[in-house]
Amino acid sequence: MCASLTHPALTSFTPPLTGTAPVSCDGILQNSSGLRPLIWNGVPSMTSQWSFTASATTVNGTHIHTAQGPITSGVLSGATVVKQQAIPNTDLAACDSAGGLLVSSGPTIWVITQT
Repeated sequence: MCASLTHPALTSFTPPLTGTAPVSCDGILQNSSGLRPLIWNGVPSMTSQWSFTASATTVNGTHIHTAQGPITSGVLSGATVVKQQAIPNTDLAACDSAGGLLVSSGPTIWVITQT
């Protein structure tokens, strides 16, 4: 659920980082950057472009992924987005097995701030 004082009609968004994607086990912990769309209220014409840089660290066996950067165009242009995901107890040793690491997921917090 989203709550916006400046855009009360915005109630939800579809994050760009859902679904499945092949990635190397080394890639799980690497820094990255990119441009991703955010789709508001499930309406493809209500989008934002989010430019982000991402980093990862490990704290007590939990991998913490943080991606942050500005919305560069579209709805909420100029706002800042911070996404943080905690991936507990990822079994990186599974990367060396025949089946590989099949699932990597965890709770995610999104904070969007418009100044």
